[in-house]
This record gives sequence, C-alpha cells and structure tokens, in this order.
Amino acid sequence: MIRLGFPTVSLYPNPGIVYENHGGTITFNGECSIGNNSAISIGAKANVEFGDRFTATTTLRLTSYYKITIANCVTFGWDTLIMDTDFHKLTKVSGGYSKGYASISIGSNNWFGNGCRIMKRTTTPDYCVISAGTILSGPVSAPSYSVVGNDSHIVVKATGVWRNVDDDVIEY
Repeated sequence: MIRLGFPTVSLYPNPGIVYENHGGTITFNGECSIGNNSAISIGAKANVEFGDRFTATTTLRLTSYYKITIANCVTFGWDTLIMDTDFHKLTKVSGGYSKGYASISIGSNNWFGNGCRIMKRTTTPDYCVISAGTILSGPVSAPSYSVVGNDSHIVVKATGVWRNVDDDVIEY
C-alpha cells in the first residue's frame, strides 16, 4: 500500500528516501507512492495526512512542523517542495513577530507539474492542474477544473480540464 524511495526516473540518483519523524503524526489513507531521491521531515507537533492514490515520482521534499493535508488522487511531478513552515519568524516594526507557519490543504485530483513549490497557507480547489515551476503561497482562487500558472496564481484555463489518472495514456 505504501511505497517509499523506489527508482522510477533514470535522470535522478537513486539514494532511496530520507524519512525523519520527530514525534509528529503521519497518516496514509490508502495507496501512496513516493519515488527515489525524496525526503520527508515531520516535526514534533506536525500532522500530515495523505489521501488515497497519492503519487510523487521523484525528488519530493516535504517538510511539516504544523499541518499538511493532501486529498485523494493527487500527483506531484519531479522536484516538488512542500513546506508549512519558514523555520523562522519575522520581527514586525510595530512590535511582535510573524507566526512563521500555517497549514497547507491540497484538493483532490490535483496534478502538480515538475518544480512546483507549495508553501504555508496554500489551499487548492479540487480538479486542478498546477503548471510546472509554479510557486503557491496562499489560497488558489481558481475554480475547479482549472490550470493554474506561476505569476500570482494566474488562471491559464478556467473551464473543462483536469487530469484523470485512470485515463491518462498518450499514444504517439
């Protein structure tokens, strides 16, 4: 049901996977496949939940010290970074500090292209494709069945498309 660190992409080294858990909770709600050259780091108070049919082909970097929830049927391309913490806080001129962390919630049937960065406060709707190289750091305001691009969450196409992993084969 859970496959961690297996080789799938020959362009990346095959050191397996790094998994460190400092006492937090990680839940797998079904099948999960995370490919080689990946790393997962879970903080003492973190809560990470993977939905059924989660896939990351290679070089996933997931760091959680607070909360990350990933719904069902989500796929991450190569070189994806997911972080719910900055590992630091910022001092406010008016006094006090920024929190430095916030939850992440990924909707079902999302597909992230290679090189995406998903930072604290990110939430995505169901049935979205996130373009390669996109950086998300807050709520995505696109409707379901959208392709979301890089600059300020630009909606590239707002209707009628999503990735169906059950009917996904390209014939050349």
